[in-house]
Amino acid sequence: MLAVIAYSILQTQEPYRELGGDYFDKLNPERTAQRLLIRIAKLRFELETKRGQVPAVAPAEEAIPVLEEPVKKQSRRRPRESPPLGILKPEASTS
Repeated sequence: MLAVIAYSILQTQEPYRELGGDYFDKLNPERTAQRLLIRIAKLRFELETKRGQVPAVAPAEEAIPVLEEPVKKQSRRRPRESPPLGILKPEASTS
């Protein structure tokens, strides 16, 4: 994306204009609303909406279970094989 921006600046000889973080949301607000409604539904919230009103969000009756302890991510690497302590001894010099 940075390469496209740099190319555009060099090609048009115009300074860079930041369009804003919500630029694509404003381009197609209907698509943005539909995407957000689907996301809310996946979180198991019920939502009543009317165009032009800010909806009140209520959690669904079936609550989402909350984990008491975070799940630890398991490593995919093989554990290192290290010799037991006390096995390695410096070799005596034979001079």
